[in-house]
Amino acid sequence: MRLKYDVIPRGLVPLEELFDFNDVAQKPKIQPMVAEVEDCNIGTKDNPKIVKLSKSLLPEEKQKYIDLLKEYFDAFAWGYEDLNAYDANIIQHTIRIKEDHKTFKQKLRRVNHIL
Repeated sequence: MRLKYDVIPRGLVPLEELFDFNDVAQKPKIQPMVAEVEDCNIGTKDNPKIVKLSKSLLPEEKQKYIDLLKEYFDAFAWGYEDLNAYDANIIQHTIRIKEDHKTFKQKLRRVNHIL
C-alpha cells in the first residue's frame, strides 16, 4: 500500500517507533488518565455494580447513562460466575476440518511479560 503523499496521517505513528525488533514496546508505561472518570454504583450497597463514567458528562447525561445501565444491567457479566451461565445447546464452538487435511500444531511463541 502506498500513501497518497508519502506522509503518515496526523495521529498515526509508525510501528517501528513503538516496538523494537522483538516486538517489545519501547515505552510500555502508558498510564490511563484516572482523574477523568468516576466510579458509579448502579447496583445496591450489598451487591455493588461499579461502572466508570466520564467526569465531563453533564449531570442529565450522566443520569441517562445510569438509567440505561440499570435497565440492562443483566446483559453484562459482573463477575466470573456470570460467565458460565450459557446453554451449550445454544452456544457451541466447532472447528470444521476437511477430511483429507491433517491437523497441525504451531510452535509456542514467547510472550512479553514486561507489559
